[in-house]
Amino acid sequence: MNTIPKRKINAAAKQHALSVLGKEQFSKNKDAVRSITEDFKSASEWTMKTLFELGVSSTDQGHDLIGKERMTAIVKGYDADHDDKHDDDRLVVMAILLAAEDTELEPFVKGLPWPQDGYPDKRGKLDQVRRLTIAGQFLAAAIDQAIRKASPAESEVTNV
Repeated sequence: MNTIPKRKINAAAKQHALSVLGKEQFSKNKDAVRSITEDFKSASEWTMKTLFELGVSSTDQGHDLIGKERMTAIVKGYDADHDDKHDDDRLVVMAILLAAEDTELEPFVKGLPWPQDGYPDKRGKLDQVRRLTIAGQFLAAAIDQAIRKASPAESEVTNV
């Protein structure tokens, strides 16, 4: 079974907690950070065990690729604080624009402008797996943002 080193799981768990809580709450609320990181680590262990039981030997499944891409985006500064500066649907729009390329949906989105200044428009430059991975990371960021918006007080403590 392919295993992920514990230090990598711990680092990913902390990055996940940071993306869920945002920088301010991450530094202030150690109990929430601990709870989120423990839940993340448990889910990672369960996922790896389940994949092994199903006979899946590679850890590079879609959810793994999207998770890695999300962590990379956070490290580059596209974190909760950055995402929350945009009170529109641009994360979802960027995901749709990337995901629709080379599909039956492409004619419906062809010609739509890329909504994010500063984040390069990669349409037409990537293979399908890479495009869908980036689109998935945009959706993961949009989900995190929606969770924070839906219940700001609750998300500070219990968001997973």
